[in-house]
Amino acid sequence: MTKPINPLSHEPPKKSGTAQRRKAPPRAAKGTGGGRPSEHQATDATRAMVLDLRVRGASQREIAGVMNVTVDMVQRHYADELMRADVQRNDHVESVLYRMASSGRHVAASIYWTKAKCGWIETQPGAPPPAPGPPPIVEVHYVNAPPRDDYWTGEDEPALVKH
Repeated sequence: MTKPINPLSHEPPKKSGTAQRRKAPPRAAKGTGGGRPSEHQATDATRAMVLDLRVRGASQREIAGVMNVTVDMVQRHYADELMRADVQRNDHVESVLYRMASSGRHVAASIYWTKAKCGWIETQPGAPPPAPGPPPIVEVHYVNAPPRDDYWTGEDEPALVKH
């Protein structure tokens, strides 16, 4: 019995009864980068580039794509730059928001600043007041008292009368 030939296959049909070995994939020539990639070396120029890209809002994945390295390498070699860039970016946005809020010309920025930074909240007319924080913590302490002889035993209980 012969196998049907797949018209999409580029392989010649196998002869029945004979074992055939698979061809090994071609090997890369020595020195052409066929093995493990060399370790990335961070320089002052690449550090400045990562800092600049991150401050401008680029993600770690985008930075890795620009530098032609993996995201893991970006995280490993440029952790300080990534952290500094995030702090600088947030600081810049916060300072712009503060200038807008304190200028008196941007009411929405002023409202946001008072809510986020001053702890203000909006109340609706007729709405119940907000809860005053977490509920109190109640502590119960059990004390071992000496035995007493005046416990009620139920012997003196009046009889229940049915009506």
